[in-house]
Parts: sequence; structure tokens; C-alpha cells
Amino acid sequence: MNSQGFSFTKLLKSQWGTNPLFKGSYSYVAAGSCGDDLDSMAKSLPGISKDGVPPLRILFAGEMIHRTHYSTTHGAYFSGIREANRLLQLYQCGGLLDLLNHLYNFKY
Repeated sequence: MNSQGFSFTKLLKSQWGTNPLFKGSYSYVAAGSCGDDLDSMAKSLPGISKDGVPPLRILFAGEMIHRTHYSTTHGAYFSGIREANRLLQLYQCGGLLDLLNHLYNFKY
């Protein structure tokens, strides 16, 4: 039992720092890369619809592909918003996420 009175039955702890395949790795932009490379990685797959029907998509979001907030938690969040908006546009849904995106981009 911890100091707040909670007892845990299971715990899953990341061990990136001791994993021999990663050694605590993090994403980085390779030498010679540019923002256009990040934009290319952020494109959904497949990019072409067949017979006028929107295809199912594989979308990419995360801290590694946000062009201006690269390698940050908020970059991961914003890229998730971007991909959710992409789905809303693809399937012609409403704009709740557009409103949230506007609020989070508001300059205080």
C-alpha cells in the first residue's frame, strides 16, 4: 500500500533505458532531412480512393511527425487532432474538433 492508501495488483513499467534494442532512444531528425520529410511521413495511406468511395485509411500521428512541435508531448497531441480532423473531412463529419483545434491554437 502506498502513502495515499492505494494498493496495486499489477504494474507495467517501461524499460526503454535498459532495452538493448533501444537504450532509451528518442526520435530525431536525421542530418540532411527537412520539414518536407516530416510532412511526407504524416501523409495517410492509401492516398487514392477507388471508385469514388473513400478508402479506409492508415493515419500517422505522434511527436515525431509534427513539423513545429517535434519531439514533444504537445506535438503528439496536435498531430492527433490533425488526423482526427482529416477523418472528419474524409467522411464529411461535423466540426467539434475544428473548434477544439481553434481553441488550442489561440494565442494567450
